[in-house]
Amino acid sequence: MFEQYFDPEQIKFRGKPKEQRIPRVRAPRIRSNHVGRPSGPTRYTYGKQQRVTFVSSYGNANPALLKRHVSYLESDFKGIDGKKAELFTEEGKELPTHPIENETRTFRFILSPENGDQLKMKDFTREFMQEYEEASGKKLQWLATVHYNTAHPHAHILVRGVDQNGDQFLLSKDLLNNHAREIASELATHQIGLRSDRDILIQQSREIVSDRFTSIDRSIYNKLEGRPHAVALTSVQKQRLEFLDRKMNLAKKVGENTFELDPRWRQKLEFNGRRGDVIATIQNDLPPNLRDLWKDRSSKKPLSIYQNSWSIQGTILTKGISDEMHDVPYAVIESKNRLYYYSSNKHDLSDFKVGAQVKIDHGKFVDKSQHIEQGQQLAKDSQYQGNMPSFRKTGPHSHGQGIER
Repeated sequence: MFEQYFDPEQIKFRGKPKEQRIPRVRAPRIRSNHVGRPSGPTRYTYGKQQRVTFVSSYGNANPALLKRHVSYLESDFKGIDGKKAELFTEEGKELPTHPIENETRTFRFILSPENGDQLKMKDFTREFMQEYEEASGKKLQWLATVHYNTAHPHAHILVRGVDQNGDQFLLSKDLLNNHAREIASELATHQIGLRSDRDILIQQSREIVSDRFTSIDRSIYNKLEGRPHAVALTSVQKQRLEFLDRKMNLAKKVGENTFELDPRWRQKLEFNGRRGDVIATIQNDLPPNLRDLWKDRSSKKPLSIYQNSWSIQGTILTKGISDEMHDVPYAVIESKNRLYYYSSNKHDLSDFKVGAQVKIDHGKFVDKSQHIEQGQQLAKDSQYQGNMPSFRKTGPHSHGQGIER
């Protein structure tokens, strides 16, 4: 059942072709100095620190792309109480949104604490960047905003590729991944305290019955070493494997603590997670007055992820950004009483209006000019006109790594 939806070309993260990659620049590489930070976790606190998702990427410093990304960051409905998101930077500094001489790239971060609703996210982001600058040894030019339209409030941070002295720089992989996550985790823990045993129990209880790939699954997967049988080493792992056996048919109990796993159990759970994220993204992008309408429609018409091997023709119901880090657009198309989710970083879909009639044949739009003209006419009468976020063109980028929320 999963194979009919799964298309790695549409929903798997992919790199840019070689000829489109960002040219290297001769600049000093910044490595973490580990300066001015609180001590790391001890054997008493390990595993109890606040969890924070940190994702990073970098891209060419194209002024047009920069302007589009900044425009997306301050989108309507993404701020507190559904208001417009507010841009901010270091106190007393002006927002660095202007073109900068000699800048060849910019860096983008997403900072999402698991318990962000308990933090003052604006202050937390500023403190994170202060610690980050101390670790890098550079005074950076950056701007940020906090989005509240998801289950976890999260900060978007745009770091310019030239520091306050006008010098270009590079960031080490450690600063773009693990070390940044440690800084954020320690700051969150310092502000709201260690996770309690009850918090950890609640997290584990949710993961035991989750239909997506979880941290429990990862602990099981890391012990498999290519073997088809999993041995539960903890009671939590056993409960998780029993759930995969009873409810999802992805495992079969063959011994007291031994389970035979479906050969594609991880891929199927990861696909469930991606599909769930797709639906959540659509719901989060809609204005408040349309969210209930979408939930009702999507429950009656299950959403299918479009594959390049399909041909569909239908009406664009809604559109938005599927990947906040890289401004990759998506559209939901209704065709023959079914809903299809289409997302691509290869096509600029900003000319397609909500209400437009479109046809996609094996991943390519047919008669684009005709569809644009139709869409402009139909959009005038559409009940969604003026309410949907516009598409942003995506630029060259490099994906960072994050942790599970």
